Amino acid sequence: MNRIPRAWTDALARQPDAGPDDTVLPPPEPEPPIPGDPQDARFAPGAPLAAGSQGEVRFAHQPDLCREVVIKTAGPAARCRDDLAREARITAALDHPQVCAVHDAGPGWLALRRERGQTLGGRGGLAAGIEAVIKVADALAHAHERGWVHRDLKPGNILVADHGRVAVLDWGIAAPVGARTDAACGSPAWLAPEAARADPLPVAPALDAWGLGALLHHLLAGRPPHDGDSPMEA
Repeated sequence: MNRIPRAWTDALARQPDAGPDDTVLPPPEPEPPIPGDPQDARFAPGAPLAAGSQGEVRFAHQPDLCREVVIKTAGPAARCRDDLAREARITAALDHPQVCAVHDAGPGWLALRRERGQTLGGRGGLAAGIEAVIKVADALAHAHERGWVHRDLKPGNILVADHGRVAVLDWGIAAPVGARTDAACGSPAWLAPEAARADPLPVAPALDAWGLGALLHHLLAGRPPHDGDSPMEA
């Protein structure tokens, strides 16, 4: 004799008025938790890295594969989830040694390879910094060949990892070559002049060429090329 599944008997107990001819369905499967949530066995949450209105970034451990990852979760607004999904697609498409690899993604979350190192200028002196910028240039050339411009180059988005490897991070505001944007987009102190206009020019690889120069300026002068908290002030 076949046993009735426990989920079905539980459902019957919750519906005392159900007769022998009524259809009683088992309860729906619960929604899978977002990675990083303690209920998700795949990812054990670790220390937070950053948090804001756009979402949260934290370290995590993936026990089944015995590896460390970084989890990005989107903020509550629908636009935040859309932006993170877009970032996941762009980053995954840029299969390059100097672009942080995407391990997994889903609605409202993104799991990235954990990079161990320091941001640009934090180690090795000027020569090592210049060597890192050359590697960044190679990653950007790869992105431009595939039609994408990063648009937000700054030391905080360049990680000089262990063994000399460099990772270009945060492709969240990358845009297709030739796209037109409604307003200046990026970090004001690091914006190219044409990107800081009230009516920015079409997106072009030249924006990232300026960004490379700004990174070199940072290595030499220890500060960004502009001052100010807004594009107009910068």
